[in-house]
Amino acid sequence: MPSAVSRLVAALNAYDTDAVLAVFAPDAVVTDDGKTYRGHDEIRRWNTLEVAAARVVLTPLATTEEDGRTVVTMRATGDFPGSPLSFAFHLRPADPDFTRIAELSIALNPGRTWFITGGTPGGFGVAFADAALDRGDRVALTTRKPDQLADWAAPHGDRVLLLPADVTDAAQVSAAVAKTEATFGGIDVLVNNAGRGWVGTVEGMPDQAVRDLFELNFFAVLTVLRAALPGMRARRTGTVVNVSSVAGLAGAQAFGHYAAAKYAIEGITGSLRREVEPFGITVIAVEPGAFRTNAYAGFAGEPVNEGIADYEPLLTAVHTTMVEQDGHQPGDPAKAARAVIDAVYAAQPPRNLVLGSAGFDRVTTHLDELVTGIRAGEQIARSVDFPTG
Repeated sequence: MPSAVSRLVAALNAYDTDAVLAVFAPDAVVTDDGKTYRGHDEIRRWNTLEVAAARVVLTPLATTEEDGRTVVTMRATGDFPGSPLSFAFHLRPADPDFTRIAELSIALNPGRTWFITGGTPGGFGVAFADAALDRGDRVALTTRKPDQLADWAAPHGDRVLLLPADVTDAAQVSAAVAKTEATFGGIDVLVNNAGRGWVGTVEGMPDQAVRDLFELNFFAVLTVLRAALPGMRARRTGTVVNVSSVAGLAGAQAFGHYAAAKYAIEGITGSLRREVEPFGITVIAVEPGAFRTNAYAGFAGEPVNEGIADYEPLLTAVHTTMVEQDGHQPGDPAKAARAVIDAVYAAQPPRNLVLGSAGFDRVTTHLDELVTGIRAGEQIARSVDFPTG
């Protein structure tokens, strides 16, 4: 954030009018709530009447660049209707180093509407929701047990919509999307977050368990996409975030079927990106590593016994590791969620966002080895074409 903006926020929060004026050029212009204040005398009046009188306290949430201007999203609390609210501060510098401000235009930030699946206490879904709400946005969160999130949702009032829904049920998903669009006027960001891991070998995991795993981790994602995309296409705008996994880029033993489902997510994400780009829709794949959510909490109550003696040492070791790591995973879900929200708001969102140091190292090492191996077979690859010319 430019130094002039940091100083402005500090001065406004301290209700220090002289410090506020020092940040503005003598001929600066402030536009707030449809009113324009020109020069230091009028800006002094603006600060006294609009900021200090309402005891406004500003918290910067994000900074972007738009059309040559710096845009800072601020959360404002104070003695005014609707507090807290989110505002966008559009600023133009008075000098190349941005030590003073030439123009400040303040507008209520309409925010975006997020549709997030997989809302459980202590999970990534709530972390994504918290980060979006902190930015001033609205959230529709699907959950199988809304009563568990009622206390969390209450302070956010009508900016949160809890949606009882099982994402493996197409009718429930369609109803949740329809209610979100009716309540908030549309979905700006879809986060396909619902999912979970299963421990099991490729050979030994029971067939029904494999099908259940794909139903939740893959087919449910398709169901949500098919419900939400028509509205995005109609408005010719939107962002889709498919939460994959490090396992979707670098598989792991005893998680083969889970990795296969996440590899499938990577595949459809790449294809979908190309299919919906002409309609103004952005698609991002997020690949988290091990994060301190509730993801590992269920493993302790799920012993694995596939009945194949050769795999028992592997399954026991992996299961024990998952149980022991619960609550000690290195990744901070709140930081990860903020990184995803920042990626969605970025001028050029990334196609892939790997999260976590260990996950990043694992993915890049695997991909480097993969490319090296493929390049080693280049001569063979090129030798099997029909002759040209």
